[in-house]
Amino acid sequence: MNGYASTDTYGPDKMLSRDVILIIMNYRMGFFGFASYNDRSFAGNYGLKDQSLALKWVKQNIANFGGDECRITVVGQSSGAASAHYQVLSPQNHGIINQAILMSGSADCPWAFCTRFQSANLTAKMAKLVNCPQTSAVELKKCLSSVNASEFVMNYYKFQEVWPDVPSVIFPPCLESSDNEKAFITEESYKKRNACTPMMIGATSSGGTFNIAMIQIQ
Repeated sequence: MNGYASTDTYGPDKMLSRDVILIIMNYRMGFFGFASYNDRSFAGNYGLKDQSLALKWVKQNIANFGGDECRITVVGQSSGAASAHYQVLSPQNHGIINQAILMSGSADCPWAFCTRFQSANLTAKMAKLVNCPQTSAVELKKCLSSVNASEFVMNYYKFQEVWPDVPSVIFPPCLESSDNEKAFITEESYKKRNACTPMMIGATSSGGTFNIAMIQIQ
């Protein structure tokens, strides 16, 4: 998984032709954003928490840009749609999001979530690749923090060669323990689906054509 907020792959042109204020956020992806070790000190979902922090900033400041804090809409496509859905479902965002548009993805997609035990197993595999001993969550996190970021990037692309049974999205969001009061999304909140937020859900007509074109170029 990769990307950045300044990409022009999709372009904001059509959206900005309407009376809207568009805000695009950066957040941590892959191992950096979703590694976890089944412990509140290494709970994971950091990428989703980055997004949530950005949304809270928007809520507090959008009026200064001519926006309406009571009409905040999250929009996403594919993994972005899953992220948008998670933002709606999370108790941490209560009262922030007013509506959502999900295109070709949601938090219900099998590639968009895993249990905290599955996530810990994936993190342990990466730790092995970068020679970090699997001890306590605190010690493991400390060791991983000392590894150069480029090593994670290189090993990320080797990951499925070493372990071909891992999911296509190697580090998806995980359902955190309900024992952690600061959890972003737990199994309970994921199953309840009790967010009373209007959502428009659909699919793009040619979502995979860009990826196919990139394969042909390579």
